[in-house]
Amino acid sequence: MTRHLAVWACGAALAVALAPPQASAQSDGLVERGVRAYQDVEFAAAATLLRRALAGGISDSERIQALAYLGAAEVFVGPQRRDSARAAFRRLVLFDPRQRPDPLAFPPRVLAVYEEVRRATKAVRVQAPSQASFKPEVESKGLVVRLDATSSHEIEVRIGREDGTLIRTLYVGPVSDSLDVRWNGLDMDDGQVRSGRYVLSVASRWSLSGPVVRMVQLPLRAELVAPDTLPLLPMLTDSLLLPEQASLSTGIGPLATGLLAGGAAIALPSLVADGTQPSGAQFAVAGALSLAGIVGFVREPGRVQRRNMAANTATRAQWQRRADSVRAENTRRRDAARLTVWVGPAAVVDSLGEGP
Repeated sequence: MTRHLAVWACGAALAVALAPPQASAQSDGLVERGVRAYQDVEFAAAATLLRRALAGGISDSERIQALAYLGAAEVFVGPQRRDSARAAFRRLVLFDPRQRPDPLAFPPRVLAVYEEVRRATKAVRVQAPSQASFKPEVESKGLVVRLDATSSHEIEVRIGREDGTLIRTLYVGPVSDSLDVRWNGLDMDDGQVRSGRYVLSVASRWSLSGPVVRMVQLPLRAELVAPDTLPLLPMLTDSLLLPEQASLSTGIGPLATGLLAGGAAIALPSLVADGTQPSGAQFAVAGALSLAGIVGFVREPGRVQRRNMAANTATRAQWQRRADSVRAENTRRRDAARLTVWVGPAAVVDSLGEGP
């Protein structure tokens, strides 16, 4: 008994494991059966099959085919299903604005309804890479976002913070087909943005002054990686410089030396030869020595001033070279910065009704 239960349990588990592929296969078959029913002029049956297929998991190409045939089938079911036909075609327009129903497969009546819906739908499909890394600068290629428009209308593309603060406006103007916009990682003042979370928003309007009819938002996470910069040199203070205005006290030494030497020239002979009076030659020597002291008293401050000024000039030049070197290194490090942006799934705010 236990062995039979084990066998039954294994069989049930196997059946559950095989169920998803079978369901997927049935969904795939629904699209083919719906197309075949449309071609057999069984429009109501085709619409039912195609709705069931769209409710399941199908590929993008199958979804495009199913929506096109569903809209066409609803057109032929009758006037009471015209809104259903428009809804199906609008889903097709929003899912991939580049797609058009094949004129070889659908009659002008169907194509006319589709074109009416396409012209009335003002929206863009937003495509962006999941990640982009670039140097944030004015000429950088940056993060490139592809916009595919359903029909001609006005759009505004912005980068902002999560709280709505505007960082940079990327584009304002008309779009009729496809357009590439890029964000170079800079703000409105061309400054590098900080690491954090941002939002790229695309607002669709009938006119620039009109209300927003559809908004697509891409969440962004930005990380700025840059080497640390060096601290700037402190300003050169006066305490590091020699005084350039020399006082008269610097000449007292030469003056005192000259006067003492002059006095000694007069006094020494009298001291050596007691009672001897100073001669004219002694007075001449004393006068010359004293004059030399006076000249030194006058000229010494100027010599000190010139030496100090030369030393200060050299000190300032050395400080300037070091400051320039620090600034150049910081510029090099800032230029090495890289901004990596991760892009999340798009969110749609659609005031016109059903989204894609």
